Amino acid sequence: MTTTAPPQSLSRQASQLLSLLSERPEIAKLSRALDNSERMVIEGVIRPARGPVWSALRDFHAKPKTGPSLWVTPTSDGAEVLVEDLRALGLDSKVLYFPFREERTKTEDARPVDPMQLAALERLQKAKADESLLVVCPVRALLQKTMSRESLAQNGWTMRQGEETDRDTLLEMMVAEGYQRTTMVERRGEFSARGDIIDIYPITGVPVRVELFGDEVESIRHFNLDTQRSIKE
Repeated sequence: MTTTAPPQSLSRQASQLLSLLSERPEIAKLSRALDNSERMVIEGVIRPARGPVWSALRDFHAKPKTGPSLWVTPTSDGAEVLVEDLRALGLDSKVLYFPFREERTKTEDARPVDPMQLAALERLQKAKADESLLVVCPVRALLQKTMSRESLAQNGWTMRQGEETDRDTLLEMMVAEGYQRTTMVERRGEFSARGDIIDIYPITGVPVRVELFGDEVESIRHFNLDTQRSIKE
């Protein structure tokens, strides 16, 4: 039950900038080295130029090179700034931010759920092997344990209008996954159940209202948190 924004494209100005960068001898040399999987150290690139230089190396202004990339930053603040710089170029659909998960417990077994981490994992799970993506990750987040691909796939629950679902199993599954049952949904990770109407605010995505008719999913609609009224299917 996740929703994604439509992919953004590069502006004409950004495309022109990346095209000019890619024609520079330094960038062309780096691009050939990357194609040959050579190890290298790049120094002296000022912060505002990092995003454009990387984007030019990946040919995002033309035909992007295939496969994912990982950019590890020393700090979370640095990762967030880098993501904003890349999105300013119109690369929002190509960039995934994998943040550090603040620990709320002393044991790793009772791990909290981070919405942005889960959204990144789901995006990577669905991505094709040759899809051009950049994962931006602070080093502390890279060192944290996370869900395996198998666990992520097994713990999902898909509902479609017109199909059947087991209400009690769905509610039990949400409790087991850390969702909190409330009388009115207001925050991520909450759900409420009133007869055949189930409101859910997923860890990723927007609030949804599921209406059942017996075991059949009669409708799935978004709803407004402030008014609690359904918006659209």
